[in-house]
Amino acid sequence: MRQRGISHRQLHANLGMAYGGMTLFRQNLSRARALRLAEAASCPALRQLAQSDVYWDPIVSIEPDGVEEVFDLTVPGPHNFVANDIIAHNSIEQDADVVLFIYRPERYGITVDENGNSTEGIAEIIIGKQRNGPTGTVRLASSTSTPASRT
Repeated sequence: MRQRGISHRQLHANLGMAYGGMTLFRQNLSRARALRLAEAASCPALRQLAQSDVYWDPIVSIEPDGVEEVFDLTVPGPHNFVANDIIAHNSIEQDADVVLFIYRPERYGITVDENGNSTEGIAEIIIGKQRNGPTGTVRLASSTSTPASRT
């Protein structure tokens, strides 16, 4: 839009909509909306995506393709893909400022921890990466379980 000199207000006007800030972009983009946006913004690349049958194909199944060690920029072929408007690729850790994991031992059949305490109602938030802060694990417990502790 910037290259074409179209402001957000002008884009809304071209779409025949009242200006609503960035709310236009707060939901998933349907094929029809993508085409309307492409026409309103005079954007051939977006028009091509909106009309592409490949981009809008529903995912029917995902089949395992084997296991191999991979690193960013070394996987040959099309290793990035779009799944339900989420771009999936193997560099999330590199790009992210914060990477969190939720671990619930009970979910994996682990009923007691290393100290013999019950894991019922326990979850751990594992801060695996934080670009501007510490990493570590925060243990959470439901109000009916043992008190939460920080490790």
